[in-house]
Amino acid sequence: MSFRMSGEFCSGEAVRGRSSRRRGQTLVASLIVIAIIMILTVVYMRGTGGGKPAKPDGRGTTTMGAAKASAEDIACQSNVNQVRQLLMVAKTSDDSFKPATVDEIPGATSVSKCPVGKETYTIGPESGEIHCPHLGHEKF
Repeated sequence: MSFRMSGEFCSGEAVRGRSSRRRGQTLVASLIVIAIIMILTVVYMRGTGGGKPAKPDGRGTTTMGAAKASAEDIACQSNVNQVRQLLMVAKTSDDSFKPATVDEIPGATSVSKCPVGKETYTIGPESGEIHCPHLGHEKF
């Protein structure tokens, strides 16, 4: 079987050889694109190593790490607010209730620790305010 291409006759094998070369070029191009995407993903997830931490305690040097650190900070702030609400509920039933530790507040055992550093929240002896002792969480 012969084909006429640009004024000459070619065998079917020559035409088939060209298409397999094109397929090979497409495969190589696809592999290069996949390799570039993988490299960009690694840089995005792990960073280049030269970034400064987003948080005072050294967490969040990459974009994903900063997002995780922010989520953990929000969880800590939510836990502190829940402990404060539990303390207010306990004080409404007993005005003389003054716990020395967060563990003495009824129902606070599941939210009594910072999700980042696992430190137990502290109660100020004079003010009775509940705070997180973790670095960077002083404002909570």
